[in-house]
Amino acid sequence: MFHIIINIKNDRYNNKLCQPNEYLPHYFFHRYLFNMRLSLLDILKEEIKEQGYGTYMQDLKLPSGERLGDISGFDFVKNQVIKNTSKPTSSNTVVDVKSYEVPETEISVEESTLRDKIVSDAKTSLGVKYCWGGESLDEGGYDCSGFAYAFYKKNGITIPRTAKDQYTKSEKITEKELKKGDLIFFENTQKSLGDGVASHVGMVYNIQPNGKIDMIHASTSKGIEILTDFLNRGFYKRHFLGYGRLL
Repeated sequence: MFHIIINIKNDRYNNKLCQPNEYLPHYFFHRYLFNMRLSLLDILKEEIKEQGYGTYMQDLKLPSGERLGDISGFDFVKNQVIKNTSKPTSSNTVVDVKSYEVPETEISVEESTLRDKIVSDAKTSLGVKYCWGGESLDEGGYDCSGFAYAFYKKNGITIPRTAKDQYTKSEKITEKELKKGDLIFFENTQKSLGDGVASHVGMVYNIQPNGKIDMIHASTSKGIEILTDFLNRGFYKRHFLGYGRLL
């Protein structure tokens, strides 16, 4: 580590770059300063850059032991350095601004809380009977789209009422993009609706560590239920249409 030796005599700064106990004659130089308003820190930075050590100049030490990066100037009246109150950055620390940006696929705390709340609320209806056209307990239960509609609405989000319209309005997403609370659509579960038209909808209840997806939905035969790894079940695998996002 190199050190800077500063001697202040008769308004002249004699700066020498040296190693401890050993002067390097080929680095000796003198500089006369006529503008005394120039801060000591600026002078040090200027001289260090000339010697090729600008990149790590904050780690250089003064004879008094202070690290250059820890001072902000020099008080000529009190003949002492002014310490920097901000926390210094290590010379070998690489600051990459982009690394602190939130990726688009990352869930914010607010969104994660909302998704958890929707799913948690939906779970309270486990075992409730299926009711065609229903969207509340007061109506005797839920149908599939009414189930999604009701618990989104309970959390301040209004979505279309039917599975067909929910799928049409939703952002189509892949399985890798899937998050808790997103919707799962199925086709050809009603004879009146053909290929590519959503006729049943469920909600992502959980994504297992192995990537398998658990679904909560309103089944015509069992009412509100949770299906673990729903794509491993023949009926739902055959009629699977796609994933949609309305959050």
